[in-house]
Amino acid sequence: DGNVRQKVEVIEKIDKMLSYILNKVDLGETYVALTTDHTTSCATKNHEGDPVPLAIMGPYVRSDDVEEFGERTCAKGGLGRLRGKDLMPILMNLIGKVKKFGT
Repeated sequence: DGNVRQKVEVIEKIDKMLSYILNKVDLGETYVALTTDHTTSCATKNHEGDPVPLAIMGPYVRSDDVEEFGERTCAKGGLGRLRGKDLMPILMNLIGKVKKFGT
């Protein structure tokens, strides 16, 4: 923590890996969720309890106008802020694995 150069290197590696994945899958039939396990403040150089960014791509995912992956920008997106325990039910619903109500 606090090593800006290493943080940039890791983000660049993740960017390359994500680009590779997105070029290999058909987003018309595949879902990709991208998030982090914690935030690390540049000011305090510590892990923080702030909300983490989340992006979900795939068929039937409502799009919004967020074009950057970051804590502030993702909080303004269509998913807003949600709790970690709510992520898996959202993903399961997208892939059609949740029992429908009223059927």
